[in-house]
Amino acid sequence: MGRCPAALLQPTVSGGMMKSNGSAVKYPVRLLLLILLLLAGPAATHVSAASGGGKAQGPVAVPDECYCTECGMTINKSSLFASEIILKDGKAVFFCDLGDMMLYYGRNKGAKVSVVYVKDYVSGTWVGGRKAYFLSGADVRTPMRYGILAFGAKADAEKFKSKSGGGGIYTLDEAISAGIYK
Repeated sequence: MGRCPAALLQPTVSGGMMKSNGSAVKYPVRLLLLILLLLAGPAATHVSAASGGGKAQGPVAVPDECYCTECGMTINKSSLFASEIILKDGKAVFFCDLGDMMLYYGRNKGAKVSVVYVKDYVSGTWVGGRKAYFLSGADVRTPMRYGILAFGAKADAEKFKSKSGGGGIYTLDEAISAGIYK
Protein backbone atom coordinates (compact mmCIF):
# COMPACT_ATOMS: atom_id res chain seq x y z
CA MET A 1 0.00 0.00 0.00
CA GLY A 2 2.98 2.36 -0.27
CA ARG A 3 1.59 4.04 -3.39
CA CYS A 4 0.29 7.60 -3.54
CA PRO A 5 -3.54 7.69 -3.12
CA ALA A 6 -3.85 9.76 -6.32
CA ALA A 7 -2.10 6.96 -8.27
CA LEU A 8 -4.89 4.57 -7.25
CA LEU A 9 -7.45 6.53 -9.29
CA GLN A 10 -7.75 6.62 -13.07
CA PRO A 11 -10.06 8.83 -15.16
CA THR A 12 -13.13 7.26 -16.76
CA VAL A 13 -14.93 8.18 -19.97
CA SER A 14 -17.88 9.56 -18.00
CA GLY A 15 -15.69 12.09 -16.16
CA GLY A 16 -15.70 10.15 -12.89
CA MET A 17 -12.83 8.14 -11.45
CA MET A 18 -12.19 4.44 -11.22
CA LYS A 19 -10.07 2.64 -8.64
CA SER A 20 -7.31 0.37 -9.91
CA ASN A 21 -9.43 -2.63 -8.83
CA GLY A 22 -12.17 -1.59 -11.30
CA SER A 23 -14.76 -0.15 -8.87
CA ALA A 24 -16.09 3.31 -9.69
CA VAL A 25 -15.60 6.38 -7.50
CA LYS A 26 -18.44 8.89 -7.77
CA TYR A 27 -16.39 12.11 -7.58
CA PRO A 28 -16.16 14.11 -10.78
CA VAL A 29 -12.72 15.11 -12.02
CA ARG A 30 -13.51 18.81 -11.53
CA LEU A 31 -14.23 18.27 -7.84
CA LEU A 32 -10.95 16.44 -7.36
CA LEU A 33 -9.06 19.22 -9.14
CA LEU A 34 -10.77 21.82 -6.95
CA ILE A 35 -9.83 19.89 -3.82
CA LEU A 36 -6.21 19.61 -4.95
CA LEU A 37 -6.10 23.33 -5.72
CA LEU A 38 -7.52 24.21 -2.30
CA LEU A 39 -5.07 21.90 -0.56
CA ALA A 40 -2.17 23.54 -2.39
CA GLY A 41 -2.98 26.82 -0.62
CA PRO A 42 -2.95 30.47 -1.64
CA ALA A 43 0.52 30.36 -3.21
CA ALA A 44 -0.77 27.96 -5.89
CA THR A 45 -3.49 30.41 -6.95
CA HIS A 46 -1.20 33.44 -7.04
CA VAL A 47 0.00 34.59 -10.45
CA SER A 48 3.34 36.33 -10.33
CA ALA A 49 4.83 38.67 -12.89
CA ALA A 50 7.97 36.53 -13.01
CA SER A 51 6.06 33.41 -14.07
CA GLY A 52 4.83 35.12 -17.22
CA GLY A 53 1.30 35.39 -15.87
CA GLY A 54 1.21 39.17 -15.91
CA LYS A 55 0.94 41.36 -12.84
CA ALA A 56 0.17 39.97 -9.40
CA GLN A 57 -3.55 39.63 -8.79
CA GLY A 58 -3.66 41.18 -5.33
CA PRO A 59 -2.67 40.42 -1.79
CA VAL A 60 -2.68 36.85 -0.54
CA ALA A 61 -4.74 36.23 2.60
CA VAL A 62 -2.53 35.96 5.67
CA PRO A 63 -2.67 32.26 6.60
CA ASP A 64 -3.71 31.02 10.03
CA GLU A 65 -0.75 30.42 12.34
CA CYS A 66 1.45 32.66 10.20
CA TYR A 67 4.74 34.00 11.53
CA CYS A 68 6.59 37.17 10.58
CA THR A 69 9.33 36.47 8.06
CA GLU A 70 11.63 38.98 9.77
CA CYS A 71 11.16 38.50 13.53
CA GLY A 72 9.20 35.24 13.86
CA MET A 73 6.30 36.74 15.83
CA THR A 74 2.76 35.43 15.19
CA ILE A 75 0.89 37.75 12.82
CA ASN A 76 -2.52 39.05 13.84
CA LYS A 77 -4.46 38.82 10.55
CA SER A 78 -6.66 41.77 11.46
CA SER A 79 -3.77 44.04 12.46
CA LEU A 80 -3.45 47.36 10.65
CA PHE A 81 0.32 46.83 10.70
CA ALA A 82 0.40 43.47 8.86
CA SER A 83 2.03 43.57 5.44
CA GLU A 84 3.19 41.22 2.75
CA ILE A 85 5.63 41.00 -0.09
CA ILE A 86 5.05 38.85 -3.15
CA LEU A 87 8.40 37.67 -4.44
CA LYS A 88 9.25 37.34 -8.12
CA ASP A 89 8.98 33.55 -7.81
CA GLY A 90 5.34 33.98 -6.64
CA LYS A 91 5.96 33.16 -2.97
CA ALA A 92 4.26 35.45 -0.43
CA VAL A 93 6.12 36.49 2.72
CA PHE A 94 4.31 38.15 5.63
CA PHE A 95 5.24 40.65 8.33
CA CYS A 96 3.74 41.67 11.68
CA ASP A 97 5.02 45.26 11.58
CA LEU A 98 5.79 47.72 8.78
CA GLY A 99 9.31 48.16 10.17
CA ASP A 100 9.99 44.45 9.73
CA MET A 101 8.66 44.61 6.16
CA MET A 102 10.97 47.56 5.46
CA LEU A 103 14.00 45.71 6.82
CA TYR A 104 13.28 42.81 4.48
CA TYR A 105 12.40 45.05 1.53
CA GLY A 106 15.58 47.11 1.96
CA ARG A 107 17.71 43.97 1.65
CA ASN A 108 15.75 42.37 -1.21
CA LYS A 109 13.94 45.03 -3.26
CA GLY A 110 15.94 44.74 -6.46
CA ALA A 111 16.51 41.03 -6.74
CA LYS A 112 13.47 39.34 -5.25
CA VAL A 113 10.49 41.65 -4.70
CA SER A 114 7.63 41.79 -7.18
CA VAL A 115 4.81 43.47 -5.22
CA VAL A 116 4.34 44.94 -1.73
CA TYR A 117 1.01 45.24 0.11
CA VAL A 118 0.28 47.15 3.30
CA LYS A 119 -2.91 47.95 5.18
CA ASP A 120 -4.24 51.48 5.04
CA TYR A 121 -4.36 52.80 8.62
CA VAL A 122 -7.66 54.61 7.98
CA SER A 123 -9.70 51.93 6.17
CA GLY A 124 -7.85 48.71 7.01
CA THR A 125 -7.90 47.68 3.34
CA TRP A 126 -4.87 46.37 1.47
CA VAL A 127 -3.11 48.95 -0.71
CA GLY A 128 -0.07 48.74 -2.92
CA GLY A 129 3.00 49.40 -0.80
CA ARG A 130 4.85 51.29 -3.53
CA LYS A 131 1.89 53.68 -3.84
CA ALA A 132 1.33 54.08 -0.09
CA TYR A 133 2.60 56.82 2.21
CA PHE A 134 4.33 56.00 5.47
CA LEU A 135 4.27 58.17 8.58
CA SER A 136 7.22 57.67 10.90
CA GLY A 137 7.41 58.47 14.59
CA ALA A 138 3.70 58.10 15.22
CA ASP A 139 2.71 57.81 18.87
CA VAL A 140 0.95 54.52 18.11
CA ARG A 141 1.97 51.20 19.60
CA THR A 142 2.84 48.88 16.71
CA PRO A 143 3.71 45.18 17.22
CA MET A 144 7.50 45.67 17.12
CA ARG A 145 7.40 49.31 18.27
CA TYR A 146 8.59 50.86 15.01
CA GLY A 147 5.74 53.42 15.13
CA ILE A 148 5.31 53.41 11.35
CA LEU A 149 1.82 53.76 9.84
CA ALA A 150 0.77 53.22 6.21
CA PHE A 151 -1.83 55.30 4.37
CA GLY A 152 -3.34 54.86 0.93
CA ALA A 153 -3.49 58.64 0.42
CA LYS A 154 -0.96 61.30 1.35
CA ALA A 155 -3.79 63.57 2.56
CA ASP A 156 -4.77 60.93 5.15
CA ALA A 157 -1.18 60.74 6.41
CA GLU A 158 -1.00 64.54 6.66
CA LYS A 159 -4.36 64.71 8.47
CA PHE A 160 -3.28 62.06 10.99
CA LYS A 161 0.05 63.84 11.56
CA SER A 162 -1.66 67.22 12.14
CA LYS A 163 -4.00 65.73 14.76
CA SER A 164 -1.81 63.10 16.42
CA GLY A 165 1.78 63.98 15.62
CA GLY A 166 4.51 62.00 13.96
CA GLY A 167 7.67 62.53 11.98
CA GLY A 168 8.07 62.56 8.24
CA ILE A 169 5.80 61.26 5.51
CA TYR A 170 7.52 59.06 2.93
CA THR A 171 6.93 56.79 -0.03
CA LEU A 172 8.30 53.28 0.47
CA ASP A 173 11.59 53.93 -1.33
CA GLU A 174 12.01 57.27 0.49
CA ALA A 175 11.39 55.50 3.82
CA ILE A 176 14.04 52.90 2.96
CA SER A 177 16.55 55.60 1.96
CA ALA A 178 15.83 57.59 5.15
CA GLY A 179 16.10 54.44 7.29
CA ILE A 180 12.94 55.20 9.27
CA TYR A 181 12.78 51.54 10.33
CA LYS A 182 16.13 51.57 12.13
